[in-house]
Amino acid sequence: MAAVFQDQVEGELLKHLTKTIKEEYSYNSTIGQAWNVVQYEFKCCGGTNYTDYRGSNFTDTTGLLVAPTCCKMPANTDPDKAQPTDFTACQLEAQTDSPAVQLHNKGCFEVIKDWLKDHIVILIGVGCGIAAVELFGFIFAICLCRSAGKDDD
Repeated sequence: MAAVFQDQVEGELLKHLTKTIKEEYSYNSTIGQAWNVVQYEFKCCGGTNYTDYRGSNFTDTTGLLVAPTCCKMPANTDPDKAQPTDFTACQLEAQTDSPAVQLHNKGCFEVIKDWLKDHIVILIGVGCGIAAVELFGFIFAICLCRSAGKDDD
């Protein structure tokens, strides 16, 4: 179904990602923690890019231009505890739109889309496996119901 309506699905997903950054992101909230993991693991920032943080509740309340997880981090650290390599330079890059050295300037939407394309065969296989288990359970339940009345005769 998603393949048929791919453009609509992509548009709605991008709109939702941007909305959660603008309205719901805060560093310690559940949404914020989810975004922190995504931005840390995929080395991306925001839905479209780091400019999604401009005018956001996060920026208004903290004065920061982007979340710390939008900045380059040391490898193999917990995203909730990691500290950017050069947080000041990262914030400056976000402010001046200068070439990104410390800031991840690629948006998470494109990165997630690429990841899904790379892993689509696995996702389809898992979906088919789950469907097969459910079908087996359904057939087993029908057989069980049919045989339940035969023991009474």
